[in-house]
Amino acid sequence: MRSKKLLVAAVGSAMLLTGCATLCDGGVGLMCNFPAFDHWNDRNFHKAKEYLEKGCELDDATSCNNLGVIYDKGYGVPESKEMAFKLYEKGCNLKSAWPCGNLGRLYFYGLGVKKSKEAALKYFEMAIAEDAATGYYGMGLIYEDGYKVKQSYTMAAQLYQKACNKTIEEACYKLGRLHEKGKGVTQSYLRAKELYSKACNGNEPYEKACERITYINKKGLARKEEQAAERAAEAQQRFDAAQRKAQGNAVGNVVDQLNKMTEQRRQHTQNMLQMYENASRNLQTNTIQPMNFNIGPKVYYGQRINDNMMSIQRVR
Repeated sequence: MRSKKLLVAAVGSAMLLTGCATLCDGGVGLMCNFPAFDHWNDRNFHKAKEYLEKGCELDDATSCNNLGVIYDKGYGVPESKEMAFKLYEKGCNLKSAWPCGNLGRLYFYGLGVKKSKEAALKYFEMAIAEDAATGYYGMGLIYEDGYKVKQSYTMAAQLYQKACNKTIEEACYKLGRLHEKGKGVTQSYLRAKELYSKACNGNEPYEKACERITYINKKGLARKEEQAAERAAEAQQRFDAAQRKAQGNAVGNVVDQLNKMTEQRRQHTQNMLQMYENASRNLQTNTIQPMNFNIGPKVYYGQRINDNMMSIQRVR
């Protein structure tokens, strides 16, 4: 059954991609991204590039941005920051926030264009205004650098974290560097290593992050923290086990109390039955005998039992 469901899903996905490719060929630029992403995931950047070129020619900003990434990172083509700049610029001019942030990054570092932090800040602000991850990353660069703002590693870390959460691998790397150095955040090789791993193993692996992982492992810099984390995990397991045992004992005590109360109630009921049987026998033998007996929480006093009549008065 599972294999059948997977087959149906695969057929449905293939039909969807075919439909998107047809729409792309028919002039719907946005649809070009879907078959492009499929080839991208298969690391077939040549085919991905063909679809993205169609989309960008149809003035789809997303296609232009993604095509820019191919040239920016050198995926399946010779790396060209100049070509990436042109494509990001076109995407930004088409009113898309994500390529604006990428454009700002090239200005900030002077890649494929003359370095200009003023232009970078302008494009980062445009991107962050639309909640684009590239904008958060870019403003993180601005706060870490202190350009036209009060330098703040803490603010930079917060912005990098937002961008990292939105799958910007470079932002994960930058945040890892702050943790490694203890700038604006708690110094932690272990946390830095976690962030480097995220950057190294992302959709767009960041090579510098992979190198830092190798360095930290080689030097054993995170080993003490890893050992401390292991001890803390073991202590937590022991605590949880003790807590479960204590809870089990508590439940057992409650059950014992309930059983004891049940036994007391059973004995009380038997006493009451015996009392009524005695009263019945007294009535039958016409015997007059005062009785003091307990019915539940209330005490009654039997004063007269005669001629098959019983009068019971509450003691106040």
